Amino acid sequence: MLISVDWVKEFVTLPEMNPKELGDKFTMSTAEVEEVKVVGDHLEKIRVSEVVSIEPHPNADKLRLVTFKISDGETKQVVCGAPNVKVGMKTPYAPLGTLLPNGLLLEPKKIRGIVSEGMLCSESELGISEESSGIMNLPNDAPLGETLLIYFNEKKDILIDVDNKSLTHRPDLWGHYGISREFAAVFGSKLDVPYDEKWAESYRKQCDKSDSPMSVEVKGENACLGYYGLSVDNIEVKESPDWMKRRLTSVGLRPINNIVDISNYVMLELGHPLHIFDREKIKGNKVIIHALEKEESFLTLDEVERTLIPGDTVISDETGPLVVAGIMGGLSSGVEDKTKKIFIEVANWKPAKVRRTSTRLGLRTESSQRYEKSLDSFLMERTLFRTLELVLQLCPNAKIVGKVEYDGESFWQKKPVRIDTCFSKIRKVLGHPTPDEKILSILEDLDFKVEVEGDNLLVTVPTYRATKDIENESDIVEEVGRIVGYDNITPESPKVSVTPVRLSEVQKLQRKIREFLALNGCSYEIMTYPMVGRNLLKQASWDYGKEIPILNSISNEHDRMRASLVPSLLEAASKNVP
Repeated sequence: MLISVDWVKEFVTLPEMNPKELGDKFTMSTAEVEEVKVVGDHLEKIRVSEVVSIEPHPNADKLRLVTFKISDGETKQVVCGAPNVKVGMKTPYAPLGTLLPNGLLLEPKKIRGIVSEGMLCSESELGISEESSGIMNLPNDAPLGETLLIYFNEKKDILIDVDNKSLTHRPDLWGHYGISREFAAVFGSKLDVPYDEKWAESYRKQCDKSDSPMSVEVKGENACLGYYGLSVDNIEVKESPDWMKRRLTSVGLRPINNIVDISNYVMLELGHPLHIFDREKIKGNKVIIHALEKEESFLTLDEVERTLIPGDTVISDETGPLVVAGIMGGLSSGVEDKTKKIFIEVANWKPAKVRRTSTRLGLRTESSQRYEKSLDSFLMERTLFRTLELVLQLCPNAKIVGKVEYDGESFWQKKPVRIDTCFSKIRKVLGHPTPDEKILSILEDLDFKVEVEGDNLLVTVPTYRATKDIENESDIVEEVGRIVGYDNITPESPKVSVTPVRLSEVQKLQRKIREFLALNGCSYEIMTYPMVGRNLLKQASWDYGKEIPILNSISNEHDRMRASLVPSLLEAASKNVP
């Protein structure tokens, strides 16, 4: 999973440090970082140039010497083979020393006997497109000498590539806000909390109490844990703003339009997936969440027809399925350029059911990966209102229609997870003299609620850490240890006294019998497997039938539990005949 540090900085202030050090710090405290990349650094070096003259290369028919200026008093010359280069065109110029996204480092070298002072760049060389037929042609009004970082309104960013397997037990880290909380705890910084109760209440008040044009119903036994829905009118589908497109692109998602991009943006920010329907494509005034009773074909958003089987959970209107629950929406209800009315869905699903359906369909999506990790139902409303906030921001004329609809489990009645521990136990297990104040600060930075009574602590686990992560006292100790830094804890061997153990009277008798038989009775002690096979029983002329068969046996020679020692003893004797 890619993490944009620029995005993280929206919620927490990070200290100035080398990008690699930042990745190492995250690895030691939270999860394994596979790679750290600095993006946009080359755009700060590449500038707008204007071609002033073109001459043939004296030693190559297909190459030309191109002279250009990057300011009124500064001209340079490069060897260029682009077919579209012409006098007067404006194009990006990369000077010597620039490292391009394709890994090419521009160094001074002769091309057919002439030194090129850098490179005039194509879109593919800049990482803007996959292919290009020549150098990039910039508009005539592009400011001469301007860096592409400023001209393209881009930002330098650090991308941290985290190993997904190391986040399997941390569903709270599948969004930038959760990652920001980790960085705040690691560096002792203050976390900005924009999505608090006051913020949520302001959006609850904006939703009127009238009936919604689209209601929801969770019907029968299925994968649904909870389902929120909200209707919004006066939508204008258009291109997303640059800041949103830049962030989506930086972490590997392709911008599509403002409504689709909002759904992806919120998922990547808060870690909880959602889906937005074109409401006018939903037949009837209700969506029903249910398990299929018969096999059906379903065309997903990626335009692939898939076969759903009985038991698969879907969201349907009166004509049939609209979404494969927790995995992907259908093509028939997707948002288009002419969409004016939308229905926002934020739901939570049983992880095992999502995983089984996703695996069978061979369809693993950004949504299914997150639902598989056991998401917190308490965060559904926050996700809904954050989506609404962005819809209202990007579509100023949008209007909320009706109340927020909900059906599903009463998750708010679940009792919080509370764990008893103490300062002294944490220090003893870690082997580190962490002060009480530091332990308390770490736990509170990680959003644990802590009640202190002398040395004792009563720790209330945040709901998003209680789905499959924090369960007992050892987990609390681990939280403190990883933020303190395991590399800051001096390893010491445990102090354990070793004393001889006296044999019991029964053990003494057993030893005497074995020694007598071995030394005086011409006997051998053997140890055989308790599992045998039909071939051994047949070789020993043993009447088989009383043995217990083993499911998923490792081999035919060990497919049943023996009822007698005799066949095993005969087999050992035959192998040891002199």
